Amino acid sequence: MLRRLRAELIVIGVILCGLWGSVTAMSKGLPKLWCQIIDRATGGLFTSSVMAMENGFYYQVDNNAMPTTAFLVVFFIAFLLVAYLTLRIERSQADPWLFGTVLAFAIVFRLILLPGEPIHENDFYRYLWDGKATVHGINPYKYAPSDLFMHEYHYTEDYYDDIGGVVLSARTRERADMTRLDRLLELRDANRLFYDRIGHWQVPTIYPPVAQAVFAMISWLRPDSFIFMKFIFMLFDLGVIALTVLLLRHGGRNPAMVIIYAWSPLVLKEFPNAGHFDPVAIFFTLLAVYWLVTDRALKGFVALALATLSKFFSVVLLPLFAGAGRRRGIPAFFAVIAFAYVPFLLWNDASFTEIFRGLSTYNAEWSYNSSVFAVIYRVMEEMNADWVRTLIPPKVVAAVLYGAGILWLSVRPCAGATERLHRCLLAVAGLFLINPVGDPWYFCWCIPFLCLFPYRSWILLSGTLILSYLNFQSVYPFVDWIWWGIPALSYFIYVPFFLVLVWEVRRRPDYLQVR
Repeated sequence: MLRRLRAELIVIGVILCGLWGSVTAMSKGLPKLWCQIIDRATGGLFTSSVMAMENGFYYQVDNNAMPTTAFLVVFFIAFLLVAYLTLRIERSQADPWLFGTVLAFAIVFRLILLPGEPIHENDFYRYLWDGKATVHGINPYKYAPSDLFMHEYHYTEDYYDDIGGVVLSARTRERADMTRLDRLLELRDANRLFYDRIGHWQVPTIYPPVAQAVFAMISWLRPDSFIFMKFIFMLFDLGVIALTVLLLRHGGRNPAMVIIYAWSPLVLKEFPNAGHFDPVAIFFTLLAVYWLVTDRALKGFVALALATLSKFFSVVLLPLFAGAGRRRGIPAFFAVIAFAYVPFLLWNDASFTEIFRGLSTYNAEWSYNSSVFAVIYRVMEEMNADWVRTLIPPKVVAAVLYGAGILWLSVRPCAGATERLHRCLLAVAGLFLINPVGDPWYFCWCIPFLCLFPYRSWILLSGTLILSYLNFQSVYPFVDWIWWGIPALSYFIYVPFFLVLVWEVRRRPDYLQVR
């Protein structure tokens, strides 16, 4: 049995290398001849999708002309193969050879995807801009990218950007502001293309200080290098794998179960390909959790602060840390947070409001691909449409419900380290479900915990979430279908997940027993 599993692991690993290699090649555009050969081989049944592979995923290509459908086919094949291997490894005994092979292929997959064009993503342009501004002495929180436009053309009143459909706010500028904005204009002109591609340019950066430090380090070492930036993020991603292995071993689990994260098609798409920086925050989050369950609580609180300073999501674990009887670490947590933010408050005379303007806008205005939040919004709209003229009321309700859940998790007696890890999963997963923004890469925060608690429902969701990228393909009529005020795609993504989750919660199968 073990020999057969080893052979299957090698064969499927090689197949996946080919699949991820095809994604990288497809992202850059395949030669027309190759597309014609593939079209003939498939009997001309998918001509438009096959020939779109010639276009690749370059920024300037129209979304409808990108090979999204072809990518999704490759993704789901990879997902099914990894799901099969996960079931096989879960039922096998621990084996060093299997474990080593899983790690080796995990590294190879990431290296294959590293040079590819990002698939339907542009967040990295903001990372590169923030890092460049910091390295050149400009507080990244002080100015939105659109402030350069307002300064350059001397707008003293609000300006409506009809291309982006947003209002650019006019702000009073001191002489020091003028000097800094002139410097930013020079940086912009050094690479105008990357600046022009920054998303949500009317909003100052939302990313916290540790993220800014990583962006600055990348810009200092290799400015405007997307590949180098992804390489640095990949190192943190490998660190996530290492910490997941430590948690598996600490819990007496098969370390080869790290395959759930290390080979996850969603993780591979969102990090090595798309270049999201979340591995930085996930790394510090897992480090905090590992130190907590190994009775190094003070270090855990410091690491949790660093995680929160990478991405704010991590703060949701603070009540669980405090509820573990380690409240003395709370001052250390807030001391690290303050120590990181004070320099930015003093730098370029930035105000508290300026530092958190991006976060405030995110909390007030953004919602996308949500699940539970979408239902909350619709229920409130049905009860009284006046309640939801903005997103704030349903977001307040969602926050109260989530806060009650976290309080319940933190005050209940905890049997031990394994149950504490399970509660961390529930906290992170619950945040993703109730969050108004359900970007697929947010879900990757849950996946390391699934290596310890392999919920079939959550693993299934890591596959169906990729369907959200069909929103970029307006040529498909079902993308615009709405039922009860919720997009049809949301039902395809979330309904299978909730059905399986209900079954798991009721049956409590062996793989979910918290030992």
